[in-house]
Amino acid sequence: MTKVGVIGARNLINFNGIETAVTYLDEAGTQEEYEPDILVVNGYTDNVLISKWVKKLKKSGVAIINADERELYNFLPGLSCEVLTYGFNPKACVTASSVTEDNGISLQVAVLRSFQSLAGKLILQQEFCVDLAQKDVNIADVLASVVVSLLCADLE
Repeated sequence: MTKVGVIGARNLINFNGIETAVTYLDEAGTQEEYEPDILVVNGYTDNVLISKWVKKLKKSGVAIINADERELYNFLPGLSCEVLTYGFNPKACVTASSVTEDNGISLQVAVLRSFQSLAGKLILQQEFCVDLAQKDVNIADVLASVVVSLLCADLE
């Protein structure tokens, strides 16, 4: 099972029943020996917390960074793993090209840079729609969830 460590997000969504073990690292009581396969940094909290978990990320792991949080760019040079970005920033690897609200939220997601899933499958540039029944979601959390799902899915 893929271990996903999360800083700054509160509501990762598990799309398609993908098996991941999500741990929210900015909560008290997180085990010191925990080593995530994937590190999601959705928002800037403090340098010490982020630096601690960046160092514990497995070398074969993936850091998923919110491209809309400029302060997080300071941590990119220290990463020796693959880095994927998401957000509304047009330079992000995965972005939302449009968001509409009706009975829920509909998000047009664009993968702007190809990358490999953890299973070695190539995720090509593409656009697709994500429909959510609820309206009270953080779009950044949804985009982070999409990236985690693409990384962890064993796509055909």
